[in-house]
Amino acid sequence: MAAAAPAAAGYTEAFGMMRVSDEQAKLLDPMSYQTAAELAGSDILTALLAANAQALELFRQAALAPGDGYTFAPRPERLTTQTPVPQFKNHFILFRLLLLDARLHLAAGRRAEAERDLLAAAGFMGQLTEQKSARLLSSLSQNLAVQKAFTVMAESLRGKKVSPGYQEALGAALARTHNAMDFLRGAMLEETEMYKGTVAESFAPANVEKERAKLPFTQRLIAKRLQDKDFFDQARTRVNGALDQRAQAFIKAFETNNAAYLGEFVTEQTAALKARAEAGGSIGFFEGLKAGLIGDDAVKNRIIDQLVYNVCAIAVPQYHRLVPRYHAAYVMLGALRTALAVKAYQRANRGRLPVSLQQAAPGFISALPGDSFNKSAPLVYARAGRGFRVYSYGPDGADGGGLAELDYRVFFEDETKNAGDIIYGE
Repeated sequence: MAAAAPAAAGYTEAFGMMRVSDEQAKLLDPMSYQTAAELAGSDILTALLAANAQALELFRQAALAPGDGYTFAPRPERLTTQTPVPQFKNHFILFRLLLLDARLHLAAGRRAEAERDLLAAAGFMGQLTEQKSARLLSSLSQNLAVQKAFTVMAESLRGKKVSPGYQEALGAALARTHNAMDFLRGAMLEETEMYKGTVAESFAPANVEKERAKLPFTQRLIAKRLQDKDFFDQARTRVNGALDQRAQAFIKAFETNNAAYLGEFVTEQTAALKARAEAGGSIGFFEGLKAGLIGDDAVKNRIIDQLVYNVCAIAVPQYHRLVPRYHAAYVMLGALRTALAVKAYQRANRGRLPVSLQQAAPGFISALPGDSFNKSAPLVYARAGRGFRVYSYGPDGADGGGLAELDYRVFFEDETKNAGDIIYGE
């Protein structure tokens, strides 16, 4: 029986009731890979679930509450790379406990309790997907949550004992999350605005004067004559333009599941900016002194070229490593949604499986999810006696026949270890 909890609970209240030490928290992830029998015999897990019963109930309530897109981080007044980001450590401690609780309930045949846990897990994933601030971290956290929940949710759907109400509710929750995934468009635009905000701050008069004060007198005088308001306006416009181009390349890489394109674009753009910066040669002291005295626009533009290159040559985050992980989470959700559609068809047709997925759409799912590891074609569906498989080619892009499953834990730690398909089967 669930512990009593306040009616309007939030995550903060849930964390206040947590009773998990750092050492205990480290045990949760390894536990998720143990068998149900091993979990049932774990005194540590039993004690953790008992001690955190109220925290979990508060978490369930918070995860199922409607959000405004700012559940985990408020709307920032100004975006820079120093804008605070949310901390998800406690969320994932309780999320892992929730999934372990669901597994124990499933193994013991307590489906109602397990389904309640998993609908809360789906709600948490939906909130992460719909977050409108701190979008990159929220999206990465959503990908991790999907990876952790996939096998437990798949287990909850297998067989004939799944309640129609749970199927419908889980299908709606997963559709909400799946359809809200924008292939990191919002996150990449937000990250770009953060960099723009940081550049704008560095160009602010007070910060410029602070940096100039570090220069010898003559160089400070030259800089003051050359680096006027027009200089910084031009520099900011040029930097922003280069960052906008880069953002569109990032978006294209995620939308097309093409991590290589991202690296190629950055290399080409940086090389072009470097060539332009070096085209006029270095600016000597006397040339700079003369330009400062007469206000030479040509020299000013050469300095701007160098400034734009220096800003854009700063190491780019390893976004290319995120592309396959993002699409793996996207396809996992698609596999669960497709399996739900097949089971809904089966329930409506006296146990008969559809001959093809097209029979399940649009009657039981609005549109068939695509496999972004297979040119966005529908996931592969195969009947096997009274059972069936739904699978994606997986991040290696090879059709493994739905026989060998991707090791999700290993892949999310190292995206190069990508052999195997993403599979739902029963």
